[in-house]
Amino acid sequence: MTSFVLGALAALALGGLGWTAVALRRRLLQSERERRRVADELNRRLSELFSLQELSYVLSESLELERIVEQVVRYAMRFLDARGALVALASDGHGDARSLLIAGAEGTLVGLRGQTVPTDDPGLVARSLGRERLEVVQGADSAPTHLAGGVEAGSAAAVPLRAHGVVVGTLVVAEPRAGVFPAADIRLLSTVATHAAVVLANARFFELVRRAKEQWETAFDALSEGIAVVDDEGRMRRANRALALLLGAPVAEVVGQDLGAALLGDSPALGELLAAARRGQRPVPSPARRPSTASSSSSRTSPISRRWRPS
Repeated sequence: MTSFVLGALAALALGGLGWTAVALRRRLLQSERERRRVADELNRRLSELFSLQELSYVLSESLELERIVEQVVRYAMRFLDARGALVALASDGHGDARSLLIAGAEGTLVGLRGQTVPTDDPGLVARSLGRERLEVVQGADSAPTHLAGGVEAGSAAAVPLRAHGVVVGTLVVAEPRAGVFPAADIRLLSTVATHAAVVLANARFFELVRRAKEQWETAFDALSEGIAVVDDEGRMRRANRALALLLGAPVAEVVGQDLGAALLGDSPALGELLAAARRGQRPVPSPARRPSTASSSSSRTSPISRRWRPS
């Protein structure tokens, strides 16, 4: 009887040890799987971080809209391992007058480059312009999705490019090589779109400023009256051709000279006008005559008409 009890206890002990060993092994395997998952997630996040850092560096190299669009398209294709991508920029119109210009496209979507898409087009490109968030069409078991201009894709993701509350365009990535877009890729695409939208908005603003500057310079130089932009000390920072002709010197030599001395010699009249203008007072026009000099003795003496522009 005693030997039977001892045998039973030994069997129970062995069974308990076996069960403990199995449970411990399961925990070790589960812990190893969790460790690998965390390591993979960390590696993926680091890869995304380095990719975004690389994209930010590339986008900061230029404010040219064409180059920015080109880089965004290429990096989006590479990051998401897709066969095609495009960036469509919205026009400055409103309502029905607004349209989308496909400014950049690569891969399977390269045929759409340069095409204009109306905002009422039923395709994904135009549709995404009015959406608040990213739209994903996973076409594994469904019909291809119409993008624009007769081009279709089995799987595609489109995200509006929104910066400072304004949608400047849309980024579309199509045909991932894996067939579908993993959740991690969708998150990465949203981050890429955020970076791209800010840079594109800044580039468009820079382009507007550049065009306005060119228009101002053209109008400034075309005026028949002599005009100068002066600093606080009365030195000319910019002069038009009419003023340079009046002073009898090239524009490049006129810039940097004291306007009062160049026009009126030692007369304080111009200095008083500038001082009044800086005080916010409306200066009273004061006709004056330019003193004759050796360099301008051949020119006839005439009243000086001058417009003042704050520096």
